[in-house]
Amino acid sequence: MRSMVEGTDARSAFNTSACSHEKQWLAFVARQPPPPPEFILGPRFARTRGAVPLPRSAIAPQGRNKMRRTPINWVRPPGPVAPGLRIGLLGGSFNPAHEGHVYASVLALKQLDLDFVWWLVSPQNPLKDTAGMGDFSARLLAASGIADNPRIVVSGIEASLGTRFTVDTLAALKRRFPGIHFVWLMGTDNLMQMPRWRDWREIFALVPVAVVARPGTALSARMCKAANVFRDAYAEPNRHFSVMPPPAWTVLDGKRNTLSATLLRASGLAKGAHLW
Repeated sequence: MRSMVEGTDARSAFNTSACSHEKQWLAFVARQPPPPPEFILGPRFARTRGAVPLPRSAIAPQGRNKMRRTPINWVRPPGPVAPGLRIGLLGGSFNPAHEGHVYASVLALKQLDLDFVWWLVSPQNPLKDTAGMGDFSARLLAASGIADNPRIVVSGIEASLGTRFTVDTLAALKRRFPGIHFVWLMGTDNLMQMPRWRDWREIFALVPVAVVARPGTALSARMCKAANVFRDAYAEPNRHFSVMPPPAWTVLDGKRNTLSATLLRASGLAKGAHLW
């Protein structure tokens, strides 16, 4: 009889201990940040309240982005972030970075009243050949040396996001930083070739687009395919442009800078040790 009682007491003590551990585990799980919706239901079902729908390009199983190297909730911001900030995004290979990039960034900061401009140094532009492409870490370092403005932030965040295409990078940044007003920055030369980009129309649907006039393409860009498709979405540059609902695009013009990474590479100025 005594052994039965002792056995019952032991089982009761074990059950009480197990229940306590379970409560501690549930409390720990409740404190963790929720995973991105596509981790739970898959990318086709990322439709929770406030979530940005994934573009079709992020769903296709073949020939697309690799899996993210870092869960999106863990990706650190490259610079100061706070709800309501207005941040321009200037993407590219920066092979190499030059004063033309600085000019475009400062022009956007002034004409659109932006708080910061992030330079998104791409690990590898899908439209460019790997031949002649500088090392990723070296391009980041060189860009940091050129961007001497405290409101220009050089970032390799695409490597953490695991994205290769602009449309996927923008969708990921909007999910990671939902309170930020992003503006995509590009040159008129890139606007003319934009129909070659993956899901280029969806870029206009994600964020406002500001196009910096560049010598040789400033006029022809206004008549290109992308400009014609979104001609009704054009707006003059103003301090509230970054908070306009997309699609919205504008052209920024000023004293034009003729520098380009292509010209620098052709002239041999990009071969110095200080760049690579």
